[in-house]
Amino acid sequence: MKVLINDKLVDITPEILAELFAELDADEQAMFFNHVDMVASKWQAPFCFQLQSITDSELLTLQGRRVMQGIGEYSHWGLVPQVKGDL
Repeated sequence: MKVLINDKLVDITPEILAELFAELDADEQAMFFNHVDMVASKWQAPFCFQLQSITDSELLTLQGRRVMQGIGEYSHWGLVPQVKGDL
């Protein structure tokens, strides 16, 4: 995949993707995670195997691990109504 940055077409990198994600507002970031679920639901292996692969990667820093941990800690139901079949 490529992205246009300052009139230059470059290969998209994890760093560029992270910067683009960080520029999204909260609703757009929520939609991003919803879409990740839709894509991952088509995989043969459950998404938890991907998460395990990420945490096993020697490239994951302590800071990256803390981001993952923070997402997990904050991903509670909060004010969102629970819908049967949506779990």
